[in-house]
Amino acid sequence: MILVNPNARRLVWDDPLLEFQRQRFMQVVGTRGWEASGSLVVDGTAALASENWVDGCGGTWRKFLADPQDGSNDRARSSAKLIDWITEYAPEVVVTRSPTTQVGVDLRRGSWVFVSHLGYSIRGRRYLSVLDCDIALVETPQQRRQLMPVLGRSRAILLPKQIPDVFRPGNGHHRYDVVVISNFIEYKNHRALESLVKAGLRIALVGSGPLLPEFQERWKSFDTVTFFGQITSVEVADVLRSGRILVHPSHAEGLPRVVIEAFASGVPVVALKSVVGWPLKDGVNGRRVPESELLEASLDLLHSDRYGRYSQAALETFKREFSREVFDAAVDRCLREIDAILDTGRNPRTSRTRKIRKALDSLRPGTFIFKVSQRVGRIASR
Repeated sequence: MILVNPNARRLVWDDPLLEFQRQRFMQVVGTRGWEASGSLVVDGTAALASENWVDGCGGTWRKFLADPQDGSNDRARSSAKLIDWITEYAPEVVVTRSPTTQVGVDLRRGSWVFVSHLGYSIRGRRYLSVLDCDIALVETPQQRRQLMPVLGRSRAILLPKQIPDVFRPGNGHHRYDVVVISNFIEYKNHRALESLVKAGLRIALVGSGPLLPEFQERWKSFDTVTFFGQITSVEVADVLRSGRILVHPSHAEGLPRVVIEAFASGVPVVALKSVVGWPLKDGVNGRRVPESELLEASLDLLHSDRYGRYSQAALETFKREFSREVFDAAVDRCLREIDAILDTGRNPRTSRTRKIRKALDSLRPGTFIFKVSQRVGRIASR
């Protein structure tokens, strides 16, 4: 293994997902004098699609390809190669988005500082896996509140999602009333748009998927509905700027990146209140409503004399919560905590994990983790 800078602290970010958080994180780490490396365990198609992304990210990259024709055994061999490569590289820090996979379990056993990047709901087995990490990077304030009792305020860090720079406000010319950006699969719930289609709203639908032909046939008689299929980020940004509102009818999401893209474009959002929470605030930068009120809320927003305020609030939300400056400050907080851990010369997980596991073992079967997080936190902090 050839090190670019033998004196620099080394960080590996292992993540099968190609997301902009990781790209920006690695760029910031590189500017702070660290040596940043990454690894991808992907199939051949994804690897080809990721070439430009990797080139723009900087650092050292290793791809461990899994041939889909060989099945899971090939992926298992790739994962073993990945662990061997990381061990040989001997980083001080490992970041992973998959702490519950076998790769994540193996990485947690290392002597390096272990950082979990969590972009999903934290509960059950996932909550337990986080107890073994040194630092958690989360995407919502709710996730941070869940982990602060165990990790402390300084080591549960909100790392905002990042999006391409192509998303920005338009010139006020709107070709569409409603824009919907999501693939045509069952839980994305495109059927909830039926009332909007029948109301004659000009709707732009972006995305592909197995259910796309069904909806193309279903709404082919409505000339107010435009299907774009799968398009590039630049084209998505152009469509989004051309719409007055974004409607997001999905039944299940974490923090939808499309909501952030809409806010960056100054486009208010209408979404299901049971699915999308922060940063969408009902009556401020959009509407959070039951599915039965999607049409009513959309019409209210489209015809409101306060539409300009909604649009401005959406843009301000993006600048306040998701700008590059906010992200870079979060990365710096993470690096300071890593430095503090490394400077102590010990693994902080050892004593904390022992106390936490002992506390959890004493709980009655069936007790929910979130009900005891405060107790666990008190024990862990002693």
